[in-house]
Amino acid sequence: MQFILFPPGLIGYPTAAIHEWEHDCSVSDVELVVRTADSLGYDYLSMPDHIVQAADHVELMGKKWPEQFATLAYFAAITKNIQLYTNVNVVPHRSPILMAKTVATIDWLSGGRMALGLGAGHSKSELGVLGVPFEQRGTITNEYILAMKELWTNEVASFHGDHVSFDEIVCDPRPVRKPHPPIFIGGNSRPAMRRAAALGDGWAPWLVEPRELPGCIDYLYSQPGLRDNARPFEIVMPLSRMNVDDVTHDVLGDTIIPGAENEVMEELATLQKLGTTGILTFFPATSSLNEYIERITWFAQDVMPSFRD
Repeated sequence: MQFILFPPGLIGYPTAAIHEWEHDCSVSDVELVVRTADSLGYDYLSMPDHIVQAADHVELMGKKWPEQFATLAYFAAITKNIQLYTNVNVVPHRSPILMAKTVATIDWLSGGRMALGLGAGHSKSELGVLGVPFEQRGTITNEYILAMKELWTNEVASFHGDHVSFDEIVCDPRPVRKPHPPIFIGGNSRPAMRRAAALGDGWAPWLVEPRELPGCIDYLYSQPGLRDNARPFEIVMPLSRMNVDDVTHDVLGDTIIPGAENEVMEELATLQKLGTTGILTFFPATSSLNEYIERITWFAQDVMPSFRD
């Protein structure tokens, strides 16, 4: 298994920002967490993606959302080994040409450490502000991913689609990792799973429970993209069970995060047995930055080694 850490203090999403101290933490506090995760051997640092929030959604979603790629570039500059993961990037938010350039640049400057979680997005108001037709976000996402792959894998690239077209252009530097950074498709829906099977190197749901995972994996492998194209395929699951609506983010109940050592070990063993290859780590609320550092240190030293391949 590989392990992904999202540093506290970056966003204001109430369901995820559960450490009381993180609402007042400084950039230097975030930097301490990032450097510590790098030194402890976590595999990825992650950053989600929202550009704007409708004013009437702020109470539900929080208003603080630093730009995803700028944040990951900063992480790259202050770390040495840990990979940088968009969890998830809303593909229709950006021009695929600009995004391909941004991803390749960060990957090149970091020595090949970029990894991509990609999704179609859920916020109709946000996509609307950015000029994206909400009902077409799925087809736009699929086309943009294909266009970016062309730019990443060809010295001179051409692509013709309904939403983006270009002829014989050069977009350099190209990614260090070949053919391109790994792509994990985010989302809990059947369309997201079909996208993962057709275009991805893995699938990263966030509201799928362990009991549902076997059926989802069967569905993934029944799709032509995996059934007819056998390849390594990752399954990334969160170490939490958030109880929110997938589209509106309305809170439907309590979030469950295993805390005691036996609970953590049992949950990870279950997920590993079901086919999970990556874990998005979540930790119960801590009272201070120091307590949080102690928690992620304990997890790295006492838990992660038991689940390494």
